[in-house]
Amino acid sequence: MTWPYWLVLLAVLAANARYLTGYSVSDPRALRSGLASSLVKGRLPGSYTIDPNDGTTSQALGKAAWNQLLHGHLPLWNAFEGFGAPLAGGMQSAALFPLIFLQGLPAGFLLFHVVLQLIGGFGAARLMQVMELRAPACAIAGVLFALTGSVVWLANAPAVPVAFLPMLLIGLERTARNVSTARWRGVATTAVAVWCLITAGFPEGLYLSALFAGLWFLWRLLRCEGFRIRFVARLAVGVGLGVLLAAPLLAAFLSYLHTHPYVGGHSGDGFSTQGRPEFSWGAMFAPYAFGPIFGFSRVVGGTNYLAGFWGGGGGYFSAALLFLAFVGLLGYPSRRYRALRLICAGWSLLCAAKTFAWPVVTPLVNHVPGMKPLVFYRYCFPTWAMAMIVLAVLAVDGLDRREIRWWQTVAAGIATVATMAACLRQARELVGRYAGQTPQILTYYHASYIWALVSIILLFGAALIARRFRRFALAVMVLVLVGEATVMFALPSASAPRRWTQDTALVDWLHDLSDKGKDGSDLGRVYSLSTILQANYASYYGVGSINVNDNPEPQGWVDFVRERAYPGITNGRITKAPQARLTALVANVDAYRQAGVEYILAPRGLAITSAAAPLLTAVTSTAISDIYRLNGASDYATAPGCTVTPHSRTSFDVDCAAAATLTRREQIFPGWRASVGGEDVPVVAADTYFQGVPVPAGHSVVTFTYRPRWLLPTLVLAAAGLVALVVLLAAALGLRSRRREDPRHTGDAGPRAGASVVGVSSGR
Repeated sequence: MTWPYWLVLLAVLAANARYLTGYSVSDPRALRSGLASSLVKGRLPGSYTIDPNDGTTSQALGKAAWNQLLHGHLPLWNAFEGFGAPLAGGMQSAALFPLIFLQGLPAGFLLFHVVLQLIGGFGAARLMQVMELRAPACAIAGVLFALTGSVVWLANAPAVPVAFLPMLLIGLERTARNVSTARWRGVATTAVAVWCLITAGFPEGLYLSALFAGLWFLWRLLRCEGFRIRFVARLAVGVGLGVLLAAPLLAAFLSYLHTHPYVGGHSGDGFSTQGRPEFSWGAMFAPYAFGPIFGFSRVVGGTNYLAGFWGGGGGYFSAALLFLAFVGLLGYPSRRYRALRLICAGWSLLCAAKTFAWPVVTPLVNHVPGMKPLVFYRYCFPTWAMAMIVLAVLAVDGLDRREIRWWQTVAAGIATVATMAACLRQARELVGRYAGQTPQILTYYHASYIWALVSIILLFGAALIARRFRRFALAVMVLVLVGEATVMFALPSASAPRRWTQDTALVDWLHDLSDKGKDGSDLGRVYSLSTILQANYASYYGVGSINVNDNPEPQGWVDFVRERAYPGITNGRITKAPQARLTALVANVDAYRQAGVEYILAPRGLAITSAAAPLLTAVTSTAISDIYRLNGASDYATAPGCTVTPHSRTSFDVDCAAAATLTRREQIFPGWRASVGGEDVPVVAADTYFQGVPVPAGHSVVTFTYRPRWLLPTLVLAAAGLVALVVLLAAALGLRSRRREDPRHTGDAGPRAGASVVGVSSGR
């Protein structure tokens, strides 16, 4: 049964066709880096994705991590953000993710996400195959999960762990189905899934995937009568092996958390009581009823409803999927996967309740450990989608087996129409507010709900005739679901830029400064007064910058910005207008000098005030920027009465007439170590925020290294885990090879025999 996988491949390629053919720009730098000197907008208004962090964190920090790996260094510390911050420990860079190397390839960002979509799609199709569903159900599951709405609407860090939820469920399923045999099938799959889920770089995605998989685990545990201890033990081996493989990242992350970093709104109760506005139901199953992403965001009646809608969005479903989910819940034969259907329906209901902050359910759910800081209404969509897809493909499989009756289909149709009518009411009310100012929104509103109606009618009719015309009905279902999933996924790409030109002079200057930083000849930092060289893209090019956009942020950096660089700001991100930033620079110039800021990037033609003029010396101008030198900036490393010769950001020759303290303008942070002349010395705070080490009179070689707590033991554990995984895979492949060569072997009867014992071969 290979055609479902070919269909997944074709659907993913078709959904990304505009990017793959170069008709639309897939590189986030075009819009996110602030380095574009010219830009040709897309055919549609709005944006190709919701969150700009697809560029500023996923691409910029991911590329920074790969650059370190490429040069043989573990990407533990980012010296180019603020005055330094943990890189792997910050998670969102996915620094130790097994597929991070794709970020370093040409068109790496696009390739990275296409590969993830294929992994998720193939995994979902394989999961249904393991559950013994027929080919049409496998194909639909694969395409719908590969092109799930959460992946295209949020193409930043939350999109990465999505791909490995099916793999985790496959490992769980295969472990359950072989629990009565001597074969440990599923353990290696579980290990790889856990490893990738942890290192993918988004703890919220890992947490919600674990919760959903936990419910699946409980269902399978109850079915493993007589083998429950063995099932738990084997699953624990797989999970434990995955944790071992991810141990270095966990060490870096937990070490970072131990310092109590600034996490913004995620602290305390976080987003526990927040939810989406009720009018969001209007586009829940008709995703573009409000137009393209941010396409028609306007202030209406004093409120920009659509900006709020898109800003909190995390994914979507379709009316067709809703109908089949109802069929799967109401019509699938009661003895087949009955508990799983209830779990998926219950999870979907819980997601809806928490997403819209229903008053009774939300306080109860918030008692789950770890739930309060979570932006649940945005990041629940991958697991919600999996629950809906499972229900839908159970419906398709039931229709394929002619096991669903007409009245069950009718009941599902009534439930779907009632739900869509309620959604239509919400959509009509909001669209009515915008129609006067933005009449184009009516086109999307009408088209979305007309298609929703058409798709429901097509699937309803196909379900009714499935008993007599099974193949035709299944073909209609596959075409409708695959076609609409592909179109809905591809639509935002029409809002992506068609062409862009970067400011080559500015990029060349950045490359030159990066090269100087590598040999220590110029370690000065950059400060942009505008969106030019957007926050974190300095990390992409290997240039130090105090423009920061990250979560979490070192508390020391946040305190420095609040107290010295920009008093009164709420966090470590300076996002004010250029003139306001220039005014703050003049008023607090000593702070910027102390931070080692040597270069100021101003938008071309920005008026330099009389107060600022004596502080700045013009360096050069490019198509979009004027570059200045900040007079009096401190060197990156200094020691009174000494000559400091940098060789890099971590290695210095120091010649002193008398004993002194070397100040390195890098964040003072647990895990930093230093050696002077080969002898270890403590790293102490210098000027509150920076690193200081004592140096003796005469010549010394000073080196700094960053090593998070527990790093070395976890590297050993990861190596042991990798060896165990290779042995496990080799044993499995060897066993499979011997079984094929054995003339007595006529089929893979083991899993089925085991499944019959635990009651899962048919899902009973």
